[in-house]
Order: sequence, then C-alpha cells, then structure tokens
Amino acid sequence: MDLIIASNNAHKIYEIKKILAGRFDSIRSLREAGIEHETVEDGTTFLENARKKAREICELTGMCALADDSGISADALGGAPGIFSARYAGLLLLYPMIELFETILKTIESNIISQLLYQNQIL
Repeated sequence: MDLIIASNNAHKIYEIKKILAGRFDSIRSLREAGIEHETVEDGTTFLENARKKAREICELTGMCALADDSGISADALGGAPGIFSARYAGLLLLYPMIELFETILKTIESNIISQLLYQNQIL
C-alpha cells in the first residue's frame, strides 16, 4: 500500500517517513508524487482542516493520504491565532511569528504571561 503525505513541508515529511518507515510500500510527499494541489483550509479546527486535506488528496489520487494542520495558540490571546497562525500577521509579515507574539504579549495588562502552546493535529 502507498501513502501520500499531503504536505510539502520538508521537515514534516522527513519526520513522518521516519516514523512510518517499513509500514507502506512507498511514502511520498505531494511534490514527490507530482501533485500540485492546495487545499482551502476553511475548517474551524486543526482537525477539520487536516481531514479536509487528507480527503481531497485521497479522492484526487485514489491512494491513502495523511495530512496535518498545525499552529500556535496563546492562552493570553484566547487561543489565537490558532487555525489562523499562518495568516495572523496579515499580508505583510513584518516580524517572525515568535517576535510578533512577544510584542503582543507585552501589551497585555496582566501579571501572568501565558505560555505559548504549540498544537499539532495529525490525521
């Protein structure tokens, strides 16, 4: 059985291949499989977006597909940016994500600085 990883993120692909080595006849990324497809991530959770990506690639290829969606959620921001992490800084990314969060957190009037949580849903 073959597996398509619905990602072109080299680090994710490397890690997934390492974990699943020997369990599939082949494990390929979208790029390695010659697939050019971008899923519209319009779900309300990381899990919904991951399911949508996996389903679309499975329907497109007829093969098993594995997808994920991930982002950063900050307690002090009510869980934001969450599923909007990649778009949180707007169209002009002036700061790397961590620097942006540090700037935002410094403006919050509180004695408690909430810890940034990295959430990663894999399907």
